[in-house]
Amino acid sequence: MTKITELGDVSDTTPKPVQTNAVKPSGSGCLRSPLGTRRRRQFWGCVALWLLSVFLIFPNLGSPRAIVFDETYFIPTTQKYLNGVFFLEPHPPLAKLLITAGQLAWDPEIRPSEFITVEKIDRDWSPDWDITGYRFAPAIFGTLIAPLTFLILSIVLESLVLAFLFSVPVVFDNALIVQSRAALIDSFLLVFALASILVFAYLSRRVDWRWRPLILHSLLWGVLAGCAASVKLTGLAVLALLGLYGLKLLWARQIKRGLVVGTFFSIAFLITYLGLWVIHFSVVTHIIGSQDYGISEQHKQILNGEVTVDPVTRLVVQMKDAVDYQRRYEAGVPKLDLTKPDEIGSPWYWWMVGGRAIDYRWETPDGKAHGYVYLLGNPMTWLVSLLGVILGTALILIDLLFAVLGSGQRQWLYSLVALYWGYMIPIMFIERVMYLYHYLLPMIIGVMLFALVFVFARRISWNAKRVSLTVIVILVIVAFWAYKPFTYNELLTSAQFQQLNIWAGWGLQCVGCQ
Repeated sequence: MTKITELGDVSDTTPKPVQTNAVKPSGSGCLRSPLGTRRRRQFWGCVALWLLSVFLIFPNLGSPRAIVFDETYFIPTTQKYLNGVFFLEPHPPLAKLLITAGQLAWDPEIRPSEFITVEKIDRDWSPDWDITGYRFAPAIFGTLIAPLTFLILSIVLESLVLAFLFSVPVVFDNALIVQSRAALIDSFLLVFALASILVFAYLSRRVDWRWRPLILHSLLWGVLAGCAASVKLTGLAVLALLGLYGLKLLWARQIKRGLVVGTFFSIAFLITYLGLWVIHFSVVTHIIGSQDYGISEQHKQILNGEVTVDPVTRLVVQMKDAVDYQRRYEAGVPKLDLTKPDEIGSPWYWWMVGGRAIDYRWETPDGKAHGYVYLLGNPMTWLVSLLGVILGTALILIDLLFAVLGSGQRQWLYSLVALYWGYMIPIMFIERVMYLYHYLLPMIIGVMLFALVFVFARRISWNAKRVSLTVIVILVIVAFWAYKPFTYNELLTSAQFQQLNIWAGWGLQCVGCQ
């Protein structure tokens, strides 16, 4: 199979010849140095993006020392884990387990219990309580988003320089930074989903893998996909990648390899998903008062030690109650109502253009200037993503009619477009209210699509591309700097707020403005 045209560094003025999967002699010394050099550059690219992410996410992580958005739910669940108190949640358990691990790592001597009897914090956070530990694990995972994007692009684009530059819009996205600086769960979902995409991209480079590496990669892939699904059910979207790789193997008449990948992926996925639920139920073992979350009598008897059952029966009972609770919870979630003045949800088609931004919290020291934490994307990053989705989808439609792409180009473009719409189309039919943060993964995929379309534009000279990409990177950084007050809770006057409120579709609400 022919691979995508080698792009080399951005300084190249002409494309390099097409590379193939032909096997070269293993003793060829000339191959080792370029490969080793590439891996070293890839490593240092990851390090640079990680350090930049740390610099953007970790400063003043404990500020504001107050509840930010859904921390009102996730901090009580963390304290319940720390104290072994039984609870069920609408999401699978992995993210809350990781938040708990972060709190333990931050302060292993303290097991706070102020909120173990409530589902939601409905009072002010005491200034004497350190909130940093709850935000520690989400922040760590947030620093991995840009490096993973870089690794995926380094495979897809086959140019480390281009992969690095197209990762800049991700690392400087204000919405990703905000979501990583609070005790929220989306940074976990993004990391496991991107890691799953990375394994898919690595495997997709060839179809003739030897059995042992094929099995090992399939197991790793299944674990990562299982972790993504164990954060949020929207993480199930990464299962589309398995179908895409299966079609690739079927087209190459590698049916046996396809069966092996599917089998070991499925085994790893199920063990991971169910295993994390086993960990959850092994930690939360005692019920406080009447907080039984509507579980069955048999489940209560198991928790109270009144009956003894085998592990499989125990898990079946527990999972049935967990699924029943999730179903009841989802049935109680209101539908999107854009007529409500305080509606923070938004329809899926608004997300592509950054709407609607969510005011996570605001505060004022003097009634004149206000500090905000807003889930608001970097306008340039989201514009790049929108263009990637539009152009990538359009290019596929054109290719279906006129076959303008090479086989290597189709592989990546079709895969990413299929993943994007495989995530978005089911969401179109969800009636309950949904929010802007549900679009963070598709937004990153859109950036990748823009990178692909940018590279595929062969009629544009490399000099023009170099200038264009430089301008994009500069504008991304400028836009980040302009909107960072909404990211870091910096004070804004009413006039400054209105200067930044350049598009009504964001739905920004200025406190105190007339």
